[in-house]
Amino acid sequence: MKPSGSRSNKIEITTYPRIHLTLIGMHEGEYRVNGGIGFAINNPSIKIISEANVSIIVEDRRNLKFANSELNRVIGILTSIRNDFKLTYGLKIMIEESEVLTHYGLGTTTMIRLASIESLFIINNHRVSNNELVLLSKRGGTSGIGVRTYFDGGLIFDLGNRILQKKITLEPSSEKEKVIEKAPLLLCRLNMPAWKFGLCIPYFIPNKNEKEEKEFFKETCPISNTEVFETLYHSVYGILSSVLETDLECFETALERIQQCRWKKEERGLYGKDLTNLISSIEIAGANSIAMSSLGPGLVFFSQNLKNTIRQLKKNVPNASFHIVSPRNQGRSVNYV
Repeated sequence: MKPSGSRSNKIEITTYPRIHLTLIGMHEGEYRVNGGIGFAINNPSIKIISEANVSIIVEDRRNLKFANSELNRVIGILTSIRNDFKLTYGLKIMIEESEVLTHYGLGTTTMIRLASIESLFIINNHRVSNNELVLLSKRGGTSGIGVRTYFDGGLIFDLGNRILQKKITLEPSSEKEKVIEKAPLLLCRLNMPAWKFGLCIPYFIPNKNEKEEKEFFKETCPISNTEVFETLYHSVYGILSSVLETDLECFETALERIQQCRWKKEERGLYGKDLTNLISSIEIAGANSIAMSSLGPGLVFFSQNLKNTIRQLKKNVPNASFHIVSPRNQGRSVNYV
């Protein structure tokens, strides 16, 4: 069944993870709240294969899949879009096996949802803007890192949401899906230098589901203005400036400082001794500047001898995957089969 006027009835979209260094404005705010800083990486990737179908079907072949409620939400969003735009064809989607698992801090929900929606429009030969795709995905309500790196890669710094008459709640993006009106305000998008670093996905550390994530935000927010200012300082004067000047030493220092800021410290504290012991193992193997991405427990790190560090970790830390990665300054890739 080939949609009339389209290039193909089968689409492959390869999406790439993002490292979310930190959320920033998790206080009661004065001007803006939310927002953050992060960047895309080149591997491991997720491939979403889609073809025209009578109905909407989504098959997740990863070892750690979407929960049924998450999968049904994707199907529900795609069904609503198809009905609202009066699209002829449905979609059969296969999320290929990948080491990028859900709720490990790498942005899989945003990646998969955007790729699925984009595939639906391509299959039906219907053009929409990137901004429309973001709004339809209902992602990016708290931080715009993932929705922007999906299309453009690079380093993203966003300024969160303006506080108007109504109070903006401090919640994860999953809790803002019914109220999102626009993505957080973009301050800048920069190409990342070609630095290499390590990525650890620790399967032995239980991840946090949406309910646990919501509870964490409820218990932790708001943090103080002073604590937000500290994170903002290291993000701008540390991360942002080091990328502009290709200053790896400054970048690593800022990465370490952010780990000690209140918000990131609270996120890391969710995993207790499991994370502490893992970080110690990574340090013993010769790594430094170890940082957790988003709500974790995925980690990134630097090392003077990265290949040797990774080699040791693969031997000494079971049930975890380790990768040598570098930033990606392009967005997803789309192939017509």
